[in-house]
Amino acid sequence: MYILDVYLRIIVHLFNIRYYFVIIMEFNFKIGQRLVIELTNKQIFEGDCKKCAKNRIDLCNVIEYPNKKELKGQLSYYSCEILSVRVLDDVNNDGQQDASLNSPDCETVKNGIHKPHQVIAVKKAEYARLLDMTRSYIYMATVDNRYLDAVQHLSCCENIAVVGIDSSFGRMKNLSLLVVCSWDQVYIFDLLLFRKKTFEPELKNILESDGIKKIVHDSRKLVDCLWHCHKVKLTNIFDTSVAQLMLEKKQTRNMPKVIKNISESLEHYLNFPSKLLEDALEVTTSEWEERPLLNSKKVKAAQLAAFLITLKEKQEKLLLEDFYRATQVFSQLTVNADGFSILKSSNNQEASIPEQIKKYLI
Repeated sequence: MYILDVYLRIIVHLFNIRYYFVIIMEFNFKIGQRLVIELTNKQIFEGDCKKCAKNRIDLCNVIEYPNKKELKGQLSYYSCEILSVRVLDDVNNDGQQDASLNSPDCETVKNGIHKPHQVIAVKKAEYARLLDMTRSYIYMATVDNRYLDAVQHLSCCENIAVVGIDSSFGRMKNLSLLVVCSWDQVYIFDLLLFRKKTFEPELKNILESDGIKKIVHDSRKLVDCLWHCHKVKLTNIFDTSVAQLMLEKKQTRNMPKVIKNISESLEHYLNFPSKLLEDALEVTTSEWEERPLLNSKKVKAAQLAAFLITLKEKQEKLLLEDFYRATQVFSQLTVNADGFSILKSSNNQEASIPEQIKKYLI
């Protein structure tokens, strides 16, 4: 085995084979575990582990991404074609994920080699709900009852995700699609078919509202486009790319070198498949502007917005990690104290700062 390992390392070095670790790894998943398997050809499958062999995983009850097409029978996937394997669990995996994010080896890809498997950082049911939401979008091409219901729902939301298709051009080009997502519904506004440069007043009010948080990934060009092309001033923004930069600086103590795209951020913070949004990100401007818009393109547009609120909640928790720890310590100071300590501190309780939380204030 040692000789084989050395031999494979030489081959990797000579031919720049990226997936050496995956080629020789042995699978040790439990029968019945729900797995998400990424293949080197970008295909993604989800299914129940039926059998694990030394170099093979057999799945049943398989669905194919992104349309969740059900595949019958038992399917086998071999280590030579597997890019990564992720586990879907019924319990909250925040603790495990937080630990991995703060460890030196916090990247999903290390030296060009993908980790063999990890647990997706949302519950299995929540992950399924998010995927379903990308296919249960509401598409609007005119002001009708669907539009009125959509703006009424969105105006009552605390957080909404906002994605502008073609916003990468900034002020040089109008948006073709505006995708707005609440916690439980994706709305696609086809601005090309609305045939108006300015937004409908109800939609404009939502985007400009200070009472609704807009979650955006890399807001620079979108804000520029909305203002200069559509006279909409996007306010109260939570930018997940800014959160990524601040968290990376906090964790590594080094200045970040790049801004991750939305797919990379979902992989890094939630352990989602690395190729989950790759096809959506590769759709060209001319393809987005084809009318009628294909359902497959609508799904891709919905994908770009559906996961942003979940990503924001994860990043927000990490950004406020010290605050929540200090709050937990502070809230337990009295309930865990003895009677003498309470009596001693009662006269000066509000004025003094407890020693236990001073380290969080540095």
